[in-house]
Amino acid sequence: MQDGQRADVRLQGTLLLMLAALLLALPASGLSATVRVGVYANEPKLMLGTDGRLSGIFGELLQEIADREQWLLQPVGCAWEACLELLEDSAIDLLPDVAINADRASRFSFHQRPALHSWSQIFSATASVYTSPTQLSGTRIAVLGNSIQQGYLEELASGFGLDIDILTASSFEMAFDLVRSGAADLAVSNHLYGNLHAVRYGLHPTTIIFQPSRLFFAAPPDSGQAMLARIDDWLERWTAAPESPYYAIMQRWGSYSAPQARSPLLLWGAIVLGILLLLVLAIALRLNRQVKHRSAALAESRYRLRETLNFDRLTGLPNRHQLLERLKKCLIAARHGGRDGAVLHIDLDNFRDLNDAHGHETGDLLLSAVAERLLDLPIRHFTAARVDGDSFILLIEGLPAERAVAQQRVEEAVQSVQQALQASFQLHNTAYHGSACIGVVMFSDVGYDARELLKSAELAMYEAKADGRDSLRFFNADMQDQVHQRAELASAIYRALENDEFTLWYQPQYDAQGKILGMESLVRWEHPVKGVIMPGVFIPASEANGLILRLGNRILFKACTQLAAWSTHPLLGGLTVAVNVSASQLHNDAFVDDVCRILDETGANANLLELELTETLLVRNVEEAIVKMGRLRERGVRFSLDDFGTGYSSMNYLKRLPLEKLKIDRSFVRDLLTDPNDAAIVRTIVALGESLGLAVIAEGVETAAQRDMLATSGCCLYQGYLFSHPVPAAELEAGMTHTP
Repeated sequence: MQDGQRADVRLQGTLLLMLAALLLALPASGLSATVRVGVYANEPKLMLGTDGRLSGIFGELLQEIADREQWLLQPVGCAWEACLELLEDSAIDLLPDVAINADRASRFSFHQRPALHSWSQIFSATASVYTSPTQLSGTRIAVLGNSIQQGYLEELASGFGLDIDILTASSFEMAFDLVRSGAADLAVSNHLYGNLHAVRYGLHPTTIIFQPSRLFFAAPPDSGQAMLARIDDWLERWTAAPESPYYAIMQRWGSYSAPQARSPLLLWGAIVLGILLLLVLAIALRLNRQVKHRSAALAESRYRLRETLNFDRLTGLPNRHQLLERLKKCLIAARHGGRDGAVLHIDLDNFRDLNDAHGHETGDLLLSAVAERLLDLPIRHFTAARVDGDSFILLIEGLPAERAVAQQRVEEAVQSVQQALQASFQLHNTAYHGSACIGVVMFSDVGYDARELLKSAELAMYEAKADGRDSLRFFNADMQDQVHQRAELASAIYRALENDEFTLWYQPQYDAQGKILGMESLVRWEHPVKGVIMPGVFIPASEANGLILRLGNRILFKACTQLAAWSTHPLLGGLTVAVNVSASQLHNDAFVDDVCRILDETGANANLLELELTETLLVRNVEEAIVKMGRLRERGVRFSLDDFGTGYSSMNYLKRLPLEKLKIDRSFVRDLLTDPNDAAIVRTIVALGESLGLAVIAEGVETAAQRDMLATSGCCLYQGYLFSHPVPAAELEAGMTHTP
C-alpha cells in the first residue's frame, strides 16, 4: 500500500472513532430512561400536583435533575410503609425524602450529599403545655408507622421509663386527624409538614423537637448507583450556586434561602428598625391594657356561662351535656382508630337516706368527695362526669379492639372504683362507709351510638340495683356472669376480712419414727352460708383485687398468735409453725418490717416461725429476696422452699438463700410408685438437699407404700393424709396422744 493510501485509511479510522465518541457523548434522542418514583403525601416536601406530576421540594428538585438528564419520571403513589416495601422489591427506582438509619442503610442505596435538612417536632391540640419529653408519660402519640420518629419515641419511652401509648398512622395527615378527633393527644411530624398544616387541624407546635435529619433520595439495594451519582453531582453544583434551581425551589416552598453576605448597613438598618418596633410595641401594650380592662367583665361573664353550660357547679365535673359531646368525639376516634371503650354508670347506694338523716349539706360533701376520688383513679384515658343527683359516669376510651384484653381493663377499672368508694369518707365529724351500684357497657356492644350507650349503661345500673347494694352488671349478657361472680367474690372477701371469717387449720409434719416435728398452717374461709371454702378459690381472687397483702398479714398474725399460745403446751411447745408467703408479700417494701412487727405484737418465738416460699416467687427478683430473707434470718425466722422441682431451679441461688428445708411437691409423690421419672426426681431432690445441708420433706403422702418408697430414696420427713388431715388448732391439741 502506498503512503497516500495509508494516510487515507488512518484519516477514515480517526473520523470513525471521533464519530463514535460523539454519539456516545450525545444524549439518547427520544430514548429517555423511565424512572419510577414513589410518592407519599408529605407536604411541602413531597406530593403529587393537580396535574399528576411530582410536586413539593423533593418533587420539583428531582424534576429539574430529570430534565437535564432526560429521565422520564413516572410517579407511583403509595403510603409510606408501602413505598419502602416497593423500593426494597425494586418495584420503584427512587424514593425521595428518606432519612438514613442503620436498618435502611442495609436495605437501600443512598447518595452522599443530603438533599434537605429537617427535624421532627411534636404538635398538640393545646398550646404551651408540653415543654419536656418527661411530660409525654401517660399520653397517646400518633406517629408515622415504621418511621425514625417511631423508633425514637420507643427508645425514649424505654430509656426514661415513660408510659407512652404509640399509635401508628399511615400518613402525617392521619396522625394529625387522630389528635383533632381526640383519639390521640399528640402527633409527630417533620417541622415542614407541621408548620404548613397544624393550623388547619387546630394543632399547636410544642417546644419538643428532636432528631435533626438529613434527607436523601433512596434506590433499591442492588441498583440505581449511577442515578444516585448523577443526583449527587447536581446537588453539589447547585448548593454552591446561590442562583441555582435548588435555592429557587427552597425559597418557593418556604424552606431556607441561599447563603448571602450581610452588609454593615443592613445590620444598622435592622437595629434601627428594631428600636422603632419596640416603641410601637410599647404603645400597643398600653392600648392593649386598656382594652383588656374594659373587656374583663365580658370575658368573665362568658367564662361563667360556659362553665354553667358544660360543668357541674358542685363537683366541677363535666355535666351531661359536656359528657355527651365528649362521648361523640370518642366514638368517632374509636371507629377511626379501631379501638374500643366503655361507659360506667355509677349510682351511690342509700344516698337519699344520708340526705334525710344528715341534711343536704352533708350529701353535697359526699358528692364532692366522690368526684375527687373518681378523678384520682389509676385509669388511663378516662373522663368522669356527674349526670344527675347521686349518679356519675366514667367514660373510658382507647381500649384495645381485642375483646378479652378490653374486658380485663374494664374489670380492673371497676375494681378501682369499688375500692375507692368503699373506703371511709370523713363527713364533718362522721365516718361514712359508702358503696355504689355500677352498670357497664362497651362501645362495641351498641353500635357506637352515644345516646344508646348512656341508656344501656343506665339500664345495666338499674339491674345491678335490683341485686342489692355494691352490685355490678354488664350490659353484655355474655360477659355478665363471669364478671358478676368475680366482683361478688371480691366483695365477699372484703367482707370476710372485716368479719374475721378466715381461720387457720394445721397439718402436722412427722419424721420416720412417727415423731411430730412441726406443722404447716393452712388458711380456710368459714363462710357463714357456704361453709368452709378452700384457698384455691379465694387466694387467686385476693391476688387479683389487691387484698392479698391484707389477707397475708392477717394469716401471719393468726399463726404467730397460735405459736405464742402453744409455747407453754407440754407437747406442742417448741414445734415449728410454717406459713405460706405470697409473691405480693415478699416483694412488698414493708415485708420485713411487717413480719418483725407481728412477731413483736404476738410475742411469738421467731426461731419457731418458718416461712414457706415457692420457686416461682423467687424468679422475679432473687437478689431482693436474698436481702430480705437474710434480715429475717438474723431475727431467727426460718425459710423453706415449697413445691420444689415445679418451678425455676438454680444451684446458684439455692446456695445463697438462707434455707432450712426443701419440700418435695405432692405431684411427684402422687405417682412415685408408678412413674420412674418421678422416682428419679425424688432421689435427685434428696441428694441435692444432702449436698446443700438442707432437710427434705415430702408433702402429699397418702399411703404407707409412698412413705416406704420415700424412705428408700432417703427422704425421712413426711406430711400428708397418711398421718393427719389439716385440722383446727383445738382438734390438733386434742389428738396429740395419737401416734401414726
